[in-house]
Amino acid sequence: MRNVDRQGEADRIDRVCESLLLECHLGRERVYTDEMERIIRNVQAYVEENYLEDHDFDKLARDYGLSPTTFRRHWGRLIGQAPARFVMSLRIQRAKRLLLESRMPITTIASYLNFDDPLYFSRKFRDSVGLPATRYRKINRFSPSMTGRAGPGRERAAGGDHEQE
Repeated sequence: MRNVDRQGEADRIDRVCESLLLECHLGRERVYTDEMERIIRNVQAYVEENYLEDHDFDKLARDYGLSPTTFRRHWGRLIGQAPARFVMSLRIQRAKRLLLESRMPITTIASYLNFDDPLYFSRKFRDSVGLPATRYRKINRFSPSMTGRAGPGRERAAGGDHEQE
């Protein structure tokens, strides 16, 4: 931790923490209170892995042997928010990370996160976070050394540093 300001050190710390969390999570057997919770948690895990896809939750419910009404009732009880809102929160969390760790333009981030309209993304981001994406990036940026990093896959987005909201 003494060298946390040195370039790349924060990434190394992130990877170690991520590894520890995965080991803790994978090392314990998940115990469900009932079959319905097991089903909902399986759907949740699927959605978390595929959050960039547009999901038909009625079809997902039927695929898991549930009626859409039963699925939504139990999903809300266990997860605490509607399925579509859950996906939106996953996308917004990823957007926050991309805003801080990359120089990708906001329109590129919106497109990467499967938003057809960058203005819709900006509105949803502001509603969720309480700040516009550009402001969030400016006040939460880690350090000047982070400015050279690119987004997913480390590639630099076309359009350079130009940001839009």
